[in-house]
Amino acid sequence: APMQFSGTSGLFRADSGAAHALQVIMQEGLDHHFTLAYGDFAEALALFAEFAKVPIIRL
Repeated sequence: APMQFSGTSGLFRADSGAAHALQVIMQEGLDHHFTLAYGDFAEALALFAEFAKVPIIRL
């Protein structure tokens, strides 16, 4: 399908499903802009979050 706008775009699939992911995003007041990257960085990000004392919110 063609891009809907000329900016950078991407798709992701939340393991918990779209409805649950949207519920968490709304409940936590998360921003509507996300960073996407190829690969699985969960372990490295969890280590960083622990070091930086940043809470982890799983979708």
